[in-house]
Amino acid sequence: RGFRRFIQVLLTTHLQVRNNRTVADIFHQTASKNPQKAAFIFEQKTWTFQEVEEYSNRIANYFKSKGYKKGDVVALFLESCPEFICMWLGLSKLGVISALINTNLRLDSLWHCISSVDVKAIIFGTDLSGNYYFFYTT
Repeated sequence: RGFRRFIQVLLTTHLQVRNNRTVADIFHQTASKNPQKAAFIFEQKTWTFQEVEEYSNRIANYFKSKGYKKGDVVALFLESCPEFICMWLGLSKLGVISALINTNLRLDSLWHCISSVDVKAIIFGTDLSGNYYFFYTT
């Protein structure tokens, strides 16, 4: 049964790539079909597909208004939470590349990961802001 499901996933992925569909396209289609269905349950809060779609659209609109475009890189430095997925999804709607930074990194390792890609912005949670001592400007 697991092998059959694996083959189904491979075929579906191949069809999506062949039709030039992105994760954002697929998510939008799913959200349109199931707007009130739970997408995430996190810390006693349920996020519906519609809420995730709206949040990610706000992220996309914000970054578009600031001039971000396809191919730009933004570092996501957040703990695991639904907002992380929404930000990644919103950025992907613009074609902005998300550099996913491990929250366990510190000092030189953290600086290396951020500086090795040409990031235009860093998104980080307030829970992480007090633990790091570096400044980054582009």
